[in-house]
Formats: sequence, structure tokens, C-alpha cells
Amino acid sequence: MSTIKVDTIRNYDSAVDFSQGMKVGGLDIVQNYTESGSEPSSPSNGDYWWDSSNNKLYRYMDGGFKELGTTSNAIAWGGNRGLAVSSRHDSSNSLSAPQIDYFDMTVASNAADFGDLSGTYQSNDRAFSSSARGIFTRDENDDMDYVTISTPGNATDFGDLRNSDRGMIPTSDGTYGAFAGGNKGTNATWTNEISYVTIATPGNATDFGDRTSIGGYGGGAGGTTRGLFFGGRYISGNTQYVLNIIDYITIANPGNATDFGDLSANSAYGAAASDKTRAVHSLSSPDASDGNATNAIEYVTVDTTGNATDFGDLTKAKLDLGACGNGTRVVFCGGDDASSNPLNEVEYITVQTTGNAYDLLDLSYAGEAMACCAGNAS
Repeated sequence: MSTIKVDTIRNYDSAVDFSQGMKVGGLDIVQNYTESGSEPSSPSNGDYWWDSSNNKLYRYMDGGFKELGTTSNAIAWGGNRGLAVSSRHDSSNSLSAPQIDYFDMTVASNAADFGDLSGTYQSNDRAFSSSARGIFTRDENDDMDYVTISTPGNATDFGDLRNSDRGMIPTSDGTYGAFAGGNKGTNATWTNEISYVTIATPGNATDFGDRTSIGGYGGGAGGTTRGLFFGGRYISGNTQYVLNIIDYITIANPGNATDFGDLSANSAYGAAASDKTRAVHSLSSPDASDGNATNAIEYVTVDTTGNATDFGDLTKAKLDLGACGNGTRVVFCGGDDASSNPLNEVEYITVQTTGNAYDLLDLSYAGEAMACCAGNAS
């Protein structure tokens, strides 16, 4: 066994060059670096690889390349500040203009008044958002309003919808927002039309394409590239038809929706939201009129077509509620209970962890036909 003790290695004119390399503990202290579109073929522990095809940095350890860097759950269509609005309140909280509540979905602190929509009493509001701006429709007319999510205050006119439809289904990727389906008044003309807007640019809605079925009053969820529409209902003659279908669109590319899969049951008046990879939807099973509240939650993987899978349960049976998320949590807001009583409850789930929902906070009023969206508080 040889022992070499060196206090100082120094070269006054240039760097010290160990031409044969140097090992410590049997490992080479020099880490190689490769920049390529494919994984290096013969790496050693400690080697770096810049994946030029995907702009990612890896280091070789424990027999494989491990990605370096931090991962963010932030989504472009949500954030920690949730907004919720309903035009249909209990009688003690009826407002001339629908009140927007806001809350932090990461803490158990009750909601506060954010401001009002610009119009008078309407019903069945719908919403989507970027992380900075929330867009609301006021059904039964063709108006859209917007707010800056970080700045409480009254809503401002955004533009006009293409049709004065009720029960449209919203979705967003944070850049574009789309509404699908709906009807032009109770038992009137049902549609499968999809319209869209650019969220950062106030203006009128533009034709996007068509959903695979007519109908409205379903749940919608966004994603990095896709928008999903869950369930819905329509009436033909004296018969109500309730859907179990899930459709999807590529939000940045206008065109007709494509079949994604099915819910486990027919569902109307549910609510949906998503993180980057998974969308969740609350089921409501229909009866001869509107719907029967249930507490079931299902989920799908947004980028993989297929049928929905059981996620867990809400704290109680609900319908006509709203949903939004921050990339980690999804919150379900308000709605009706099984006895058609408006609710002020907000509950949450962790999207990547299947299981039952937990109570989080209360809205300032009880409301049904909720419109919810989320974004950043600053």
C-alpha cells in the first residue's frame, strides 16, 4: 500500500495537467459532458448530458441518467387565488349584480367580496382564466366580462359571445378560452357549437368548431394543449337526454371536437378542473327534470384518451357546482345539495392523489350554477 501526502500542488505559469486522469475512491474526478439529441452510449458516474432535443440537463448516477432542475406545478390556466360567482343565491344574499368571491385555495380562510359582474341578474354563469385574467359569461345574453385576478374590483366588458346560450361548457389552456354547447332558452334550440377568445385580448368570440353532440350544462377542464368537455344534457320534445361522453379539442388549433372516452354514468350539472396531466370531474346523475346530486368524482389523464376512473367522493352529494385549480389542488365551490338547497361550501382534493375531498372554507353566500376560475394573487 502506498501513501502519498501532498500539501500543495502548484504551477505558477499554467494549470496543472494530470494527463492520465485522477481517481478518488476509485472514481474518476473528471465528469464528462455530452450535448446531443440522444442518450450517450457509454456514460460514467457523474457524467452530464444536455438533451438538445428536449432542452433538459441530466446527470448519470445509480446506473441511469437523472433529470436535474426543479419542477413546477404552476399552470397557465389557474393559480392559488380562486374566484367564484353565482347569480342564483339564497334569498338573503340576492344581489342586483352577481357578486364575485375570492379566496386562497391553499389556506382555510373564508372567501371575501372581490367585486361584481357588470350586468344585472342572470343565471348559469360560466368562467375560464389565464393565471392573470378571469373571463365570465352572463348567460341568457351574449356578454362576457373580465377581471384582473390579482386586483379586486368590478368586472369590465370583454366582448360578445356568438350566441346568447345558456349552459355552455368552459375550457382554457391559459392563452385561449373556449365555450361548448348550450341552449338558447329553456327547451329551445340546443347547439354543439364551440366558440373561443384570446384571453389577453378583449373582443368578440370566434367560431372554433363543433362538439360531437348537442347539449350543455356539463363540466369543462383545460390542459397544456387539450380542452376537455364532460357530459351534459339536452331536451328533444318531452324527453331529456343526458350524456356520458367526454370530448376533447386541441385548444390552439380550431376544429371539431374528438371523442375522448366515457364517464362511468350519464352526467349533467357536474364540474371539472385539471392540473398539467390529470382532469377531475364531479358526477351528477339525472332524473326526469334536471339532475340528482351525487358525491362521486372521476378522473382522466388529459393526454391519454380513455374512459374515466373513480377518484373518490365529495364531502356530500352536490350538483350545479363550480371547480378550479392551482396545479396541485382542485377546489369545488357551492352548488346544490340533494335537497336542492344552495351551498356556500368550498372543498378540495389533491389532483395526483386519489381519495375523498376535504372541507376547506366557506363562500360569503350560498349559490348554485357556480362559475369558478383561478389565477395568481400577484
